[in-house]
Amino acid sequence: ASLLWPPLLVIVLFVMIASLFIFDGPYNGGSDYMNFLVTLCLVISIFSENATFKAACLLYIGAQAVLSYFVAGLTKLRKPGWRNGESLKKIIEKSHYLVPIKIQNYRLLSWVVMVSEVSILIGFLNFHFGILLLAGFALFHLINIKLLRLNRFFFAWLSSYACILYCFTRF
Repeated sequence: ASLLWPPLLVIVLFVMIASLFIFDGPYNGGSDYMNFLVTLCLVISIFSENATFKAACLLYIGAQAVLSYFVAGLTKLRKPGWRNGESLKKIIEKSHYLVPIKIQNYRLLSWVVMVSEVSILIGFLNFHFGILLLAGFALFHLINIKLLRLNRFFFAWLSSYACILYCFTRF
């Protein structure tokens, strides 16, 4: 059974590459990109015999995932609509997402999201805080599954969490 999974991972990678051509790019944006990145790096790592190169593949996955959270937070922080809560309110109330709950304070919730995302870098300084942040991000993605039906993000980023933790321990 263990001999089947490396070739299966290669097949998954080729299916992902084919879907990029079929859909003229990543169909679901960031989640497709993260799935592709994790799969590609794992395929390269599996077939490499160099321990340093294997570690570099895992570090690359972790670094890209950390950057995705940090850049998302930084981008939101730069936008007045996120700082005052209006952007989040539009996503939840005025989109096609039909969210079943009423949120009382969009501004506070926006700030929690933004500060959490940019705080990912603290994981390099304090491993335990990094673990808490990743648990919070996993919860955030689970909530997005329930509220916004964004299930692809949960699995895409969850697949990178071990590599994020690996990055935290290496630096």
